[in-house]
Amino acid sequence: MTLPMRNETCILIPFLNRLAMVAQLLEHLLKDLPEQTVVLLVDDGSPVMAETSRELSPYLKDERIHILNHPVNRGPAAARNTGIQWCRQQQIKVVILLDSDCVPDPGMVRHHLLLLERHPDMDCIGGAIIGVGSGFWAHLDRVLSWFTSLPELPAGEILAPLHLPTTNLSFRLDRLAHFDRLFEPRYKTGEDVDFVWKVRAQGGKIFFSPDPVVRHRDRETLHAVIKHQYRWALHTYIVRTGLGQDTVLRRIGFAGVFLMLSPLYVAVATYLTMRPWGSGRPVFLLYLPFVVLVYFIKIMGVLSGTIAPNQALYPETKD
Repeated sequence: MTLPMRNETCILIPFLNRLAMVAQLLEHLLKDLPEQTVVLLVDDGSPVMAETSRELSPYLKDERIHILNHPVNRGPAAARNTGIQWCRQQQIKVVILLDSDCVPDPGMVRHHLLLLERHPDMDCIGGAIIGVGSGFWAHLDRVLSWFTSLPELPAGEILAPLHLPTTNLSFRLDRLAHFDRLFEPRYKTGEDVDFVWKVRAQGGKIFFSPDPVVRHRDRETLHAVIKHQYRWALHTYIVRTGLGQDTVLRRIGFAGVFLMLSPLYVAVATYLTMRPWGSGRPVFLLYLPFVVLVYFIKIMGVLSGTIAPNQALYPETKD
């Protein structure tokens, strides 16, 4: 495999607080980082400066690590945009996105580079995600969150209506050069859905492979799982209608149609979620009633986000 020249590949990691998690991530990442790769941390307004923190300051002495700071919290999409702008200025060719609550398996970076080389027709490459956490609710969070990214799934193109999360995701910047900014900074959640849709709208393709693996710290309480799923549902209306396209009549129409079709929504969403888990593993059917319950709760989130779309948005700022 031919690796890019030095500083032509960047691992982009936005974070807010979580300094100990970022330190653990870096410890695993730096052990297996190709010489041609740099790491860019984007501190999205943490109260404690990473440069002075006990957890991160030793790692920041490594010349492969760079850090940018937002003076205030602006959200993960804005943090990724800041990092991508830096990558463009540095003429980085390949960007690999990681979340701060993930730990990469050995070979993750090399797998991404190899896949980008093998699939030049694909705009983005997503890898597998293994949820880690103890207890029933962590397992439920894993079932709900990572059904498109299981390491047991076959490699192949990800088609609508499915999308991939923005962690363990790589792309060549030149293939996405026509986008002024890759992520919509006003979305509190759903920026990954919006990103995938924008790529597809321009004729791009999204590819999944089980080879690059990261492990994600999943939520371990019922309250945390429900809160995350409800909050994630709030963006459904605004992402599908688009910023600047919102009207009262559109909201009423969307809410009415969605409410009528909500049983179908629950059925289809439950099927898509459980299909990869239940195949050959009937034990996962134990989660079925809880998955159905969560999707009914998400209906309330969708309707709430339709009535008041600003719940899903950060205040408008210059990006």
